[in-house]
Amino acid sequence: MATVVKHLQVVSRALALGCGMSSEFRFLPDTWGLRELHIVHAKYLTPLSYHVYSALGAAELLAAGQGRAPHFALMIGCMNSILRLWSNFPAAIADLRRAAGQQYASSVDEAERLLSPMVPSTQQALSISQSAVSPVIWQATLHATHLAREVRQIVAQSVSQGSSY
Repeated sequence: MATVVKHLQVVSRALALGCGMSSEFRFLPDTWGLRELHIVHAKYLTPLSYHVYSALGAAELLAAGQGRAPHFALMIGCMNSILRLWSNFPAAIADLRRAAGQQYASSVDEAERLLSPMVPSTQQALSISQSAVSPVIWQATLHATHLAREVRQIVAQSVSQGSSY
């Protein structure tokens, strides 16, 4: 797990740098009200932050011998969520690049470049995690993370509709 922690630290640093770079747009009068900026932050960077820090925290607990079985599933589920969110991120960042205009295109490119190490490092951490457990445990973990995601979606939908749960 120590190696997984190191890979997730790379992911965390990339996210911190990318968030720092892209957040400058919130303070530039030409870009602070852009819908595309809000989308990049609300739909991607904020959820990525949750998943990166949850995965890293779970990995650190596991590496220190303080983790429990749910921490492994949390770590795997969050790493898969990082990759799932990233799969649509390039389109959102391209929309931001267009909306920000040529004047800020290089800054958007830099933010994307700073964020890009997240993907290979997350993939490496996932691969190492998979090799650390038996195939049966791995499949059970994937199943548990899928079920947890479905439950979160149902609860979120229920809450957004005003239902109590």
